[in-house]
Amino acid sequence: MGVINRIITSARYQTKGIFNVDITIYNAQITAISETVLSILGLLGIIIDPITKGTSDSEKALNYDKPKGDK
Repeated sequence: MGVINRIITSARYQTKGIFNVDITIYNAQITAISETVLSILGLLGIIIDPITKGTSDSEKALNYDKPKGDK
């Protein structure tokens, strides 16, 4: 989830630059909301840690040499 939080943080600062809005007063609220949303997605199984025991790529993905559509 650290990578996703970094992406969200980057998006916040890009928004600040584009719209010239002071977002420092909203940092705690934005962080709390994003962590809550990511936690809910994790609980629902939508976001899965790929190094968790029992999760891996499908058999088909483990056996091919190059992605479908590559020529």
